[in-house]
Amino acid sequence: MKYLLKSSKMSFDQSWIYILVLVGIASLGFGPSYFLKVFGASMSFNIYFHFHAVMMVLWVLLVFAQPLLIRLSKFNLHRLLGKISYLIFPIMIVSILLLTQSQMSLSKEINGSDLFIPLKDVIMMSLYYILAVRYKEIYQLHSRLMIASIIPMIEPSLIRMLFNVLPEGIVQYSYQLTIVSVEVVILILAINDMKRIRVRWVFSSLFIVMSGFQAIIFWEVTESDLMISIAKWYASLN
Repeated sequence: MKYLLKSSKMSFDQSWIYILVLVGIASLGFGPSYFLKVFGASMSFNIYFHFHAVMMVLWVLLVFAQPLLIRLSKFNLHRLLGKISYLIFPIMIVSILLLTQSQMSLSKEINGSDLFIPLKDVIMMSLYYILAVRYKEIYQLHSRLMIASIIPMIEPSLIRMLFNVLPEGIVQYSYQLTIVSVEVVILILAINDMKRIRVRWVFSSLFIVMSGFQAIIFWEVTESDLMISIAKWYASLN
């Protein structure tokens, strides 16, 4: 715990605040399109939507609680929830893959990006979560890696939020505005950590990885014959 007590220009001891911002974005994004409809008269969602929603809520609550438990010195409970995350995280990832396949199987026209966009998020979330577990004894590194693992979750939430709030003339640029916003946030975090040799690679690497994935999308590599055939194969799975 010695590393936890060291001062830092940007301390992640209060990383629950960043997670709370994500919760707000998710509420504004998925509220009108899912949660309000679930509790209203419309019930046009299959079991995969509900399964995914439950797992995402559980995951966000768990990640939200962890820095609070550290702040309250509830280290035993923090470690227990950390072990529970070994079960919740992979099930949450499975829920993303199942929902993606379910939606694609109902689509009349399948594009490579239909599979690639959620798959890139799964890859980034999994990579940084595994690294966070690997470096769980180094708090400032562990907390940054956990933040990095949930940043990809901002994209689908923010796109829907912008789609709900932007005026008609700009709403078609929701995806581009989302990508720029997320990349700027990661870049700011990377610049703030640049003088911290032990942790500066976290957000710098995330910026590079995410930029690479977005370049593949914008250069339409996802719409190659190979990518489309893989997407169609995935959609055809039972």
